[in-house]
Amino acid sequence: VPPPVPGRPKVCGSTNFHSRSLNSWRRSMPLSYDHCPHSLVGRSRLDTFIKEYFTRHSFQAMDTESFVAYLRHELLDAEPGLEEKLNLQAWLNKPGIPAGAPPVHSTRFEAVEAARQAWLAGTPAADLSTAAWSSHEWVHFLQGLPALLSSVQLAELDAAFGFTHSGNNEILAAWFPHALAGNSPSVTEALEKFLTHVGRRKFLVPLYKALLAAPNGRHRAQAVYAQARPNYHSVARGTLDELVGPPR
Repeated sequence: VPPPVPGRPKVCGSTNFHSRSLNSWRRSMPLSYDHCPHSLVGRSRLDTFIKEYFTRHSFQAMDTESFVAYLRHELLDAEPGLEEKLNLQAWLNKPGIPAGAPPVHSTRFEAVEAARQAWLAGTPAADLSTAAWSSHEWVHFLQGLPALLSSVQLAELDAAFGFTHSGNNEILAAWFPHALAGNSPSVTEALEKFLTHVGRRKFLVPLYKALLAAPNGRHRAQAVYAQARPNYHSVARGTLDELVGPPR
């Protein structure tokens, strides 16, 4: 979490409420944790606060100062000392996660990590228990792999799980750098299709960097970029012109 810029309020964003928002807020805010030995606020009070917040501020922007004032009026001021226990200023205005935050463990990610280690130790990819994995688990699996895999390892993973032809952009973006580092020719067509149809910098910048680092990568990156550039947003073009070089 970056430190705040002096004099510039941090914007919490639009409060477009839907069913998943409540779970996101409940899990991210330090007011209550299901796995904490004691709750600073309590599940019921926190749920009520969040629902009323979205009801009152739906489709409105909210800066930090306004949110803190609302939080104090609606929740914190009712219990003296709660703001200090919450360590509110550390959560809002300091970098990183504040000391004392309950550790978070994901049993599903731990299962992914165990599967990854099993495969690296020699278990065939086809024998891993992955049927119930979501895209988040697949991305976690891929991001934790060694940066450089052999062509045999890449081929085994792709044969078992079909990464190159996945319909999920997050999975593709996590897979392509491994394939490029291993100089796998099987991803060439899929990668070019991805780079010419997807315009988000969060995908483009890491993939162009991986392509530039691959054998004959600069020539390939410039060729793809020349074709894809007209479809990119001007901000993406500015970033990639510096990284890849503008088409000649």
